[in-house]
Amino acid sequence: METKIKPKRITDFKNDLVFKFMLSDLNDSRCYYLLKTIIEGITGVKCQELVVLNSEVNPEHLSDKDMILDIQVITEDGELVDIEMQNSIFSKELYHRLQAYEARMIDHQVNRGDERYSDHLHKVNLITFINDIDKDNLVLIDSYVPRNEYGNVRKFNLATSYFVQLPFIKVIEKEKRLENFSRLEILIYILYHGLTHDIISLDNEVVTIMKDKMEQFNEDEELVLAAEKRQLVKIQHYHEGQRM
Repeated sequence: METKIKPKRITDFKNDLVFKFMLSDLNDSRCYYLLKTIIEGITGVKCQELVVLNSEVNPEHLSDKDMILDIQVITEDGELVDIEMQNSIFSKELYHRLQAYEARMIDHQVNRGDERYSDHLHKVNLITFINDIDKDNLVLIDSYVPRNEYGNVRKFNLATSYFVQLPFIKVIEKEKRLENFSRLEILIYILYHGLTHDIISLDNEVVTIMKDKMEQFNEDEELVLAAEKRQLVKIQHYHEGQRM
């Protein structure tokens, strides 16, 4: 009788499939809680309603260079905000691609020939989790908006980009104890370090949810195998970029 070898357990929350699995199913109140924590903590947008437009976690999409969460938010003030969220590393390609995303997200809101753009346009935000540090901007969350040469933000600006620099959480650790971390800081800590003994010992809802979601993920052998392959695909894309 042939013995089936079980795939190795996944522990890295930065894996694209794990990341999307953890946040995309808004029928799961735990996913809703984590996603709301991220959006409100990073952008300051107060969410009245969240909709994930591409919630499926499909192992067949392993070759995609980007595995993006496409989210629409209705704020407490009734404002509509489009948000795209992904997990990546710094590169010239990334900076160019994100600017193209911003332009596309705004362009898709209007039709050619519209006389009043303001009747249709709403804000767009890009949130990118980076397992890297921009040495010119040593902060946990780095945000960008268009400014003129005097530092003034463009009037009626629609697009804002946020980079969450995961390794910077180590600086936060030196400044205060884990039990004093905010919900967002705890989430970022787990994304970067994983479920360490120190973080597991905390009585915290974010910790409990992320632990439960990872266990749920590892119960699905197809997803675990796909996550392993996804990591290999990302390594391949990285080396292709280096060769280019």
